[in-house]
Amino acid sequence: ADELINETLFGLTLLINNKNAKIHTNFALSDENNYIYIDAEKIKLVMKNLIENALIYSSEKPEINVEIAEDNDTYTFRIADNGLGIPEEERDKIFEKFYRIDKSRPMNFSGSGLGLAIVKEIINNYNGEIKLTSESGSGSTFSVTVPK
Repeated sequence: ADELINETLFGLTLLINNKNAKIHTNFALSDENNYIYIDAEKIKLVMKNLIENALIYSSEKPEINVEIAEDNDTYTFRIADNGLGIPEEERDKIFEKFYRIDKSRPMNFSGSGLGLAIVKEIINNYNGEIKLTSESGSGSTFSVTVPK
C-alpha cells in the first residue's frame, strides 16, 4: 500500500515542484505484509487523481497530507489539502460525470470532469467507499476505504 503512494507521488514530482508544494506522508501500517488485492494501476489512478486535484485546487503554498491507516479488514487512504474547499451544495455532485465547479477551477486547468467519477467507480467496483469532508475556503479531505 505504501509503495503505491510513493510511486504515485514520484509520478507527480514535476507538478509538486512546479506548485512548490509540501507533501506530508503518514503511513500507519502494521509491520506485516500490507497488500491490497486491487489492481495496482487502478488504485494508483485513484491516488493520482486525488493528489493531483489537491495540488491543482490548493492555495498558493499547497500543503497536502497523504495518509494510510489500516484496521483488521480495510485500508483507508486520506488526501487532505489546504485549498479552496468545496461548497456544501456541490459536494454530492462532484462525483458525477462531466461535473465541474467552474468558479473554483484555475483558468489554466481544463479537466474533463471525469476524474472523480472514475475514482468513485473504481472504488465502488472493489466494494470500497469514498467520502469527502470539506469546508469552503479551508480545504478538503477525501477518504478512500478499501477492503484488504
